Amino acid sequence: MRMRLAVALVGKSKCAWAESAVEDYARRLRRHGSLEVRVAKPEKFRGDVESVRAAEADRLLKLVRPREQLVALDERGEGLDTHGFSAMLESLA
Repeated sequence: MRMRLAVALVGKSKCAWAESAVEDYARRLRRHGSLEVRVAKPEKFRGDVESVRAAEADRLLKLVRPREQLVALDERGEGLDTHGFSAMLESLA
């Protein structure tokens, strides 16, 4: 079953290696179906990290449409290898 996937992220990276990683990630995801990249505007830093996180989280959540399933990827979360990530995607289908 082909999936319609969307990746929401905050801002565009200014690092060539990060852009390359996003493109590689997007290429791999497209194997499962179509892919749309949605970009939220970054919040200006005014000395309060938590307020920046909250504002950006709110912007990201606004990019999630009704009836879509949300999977948040975070460097502090559970580590998945390629097979684990693929199995997680399949379980959502």
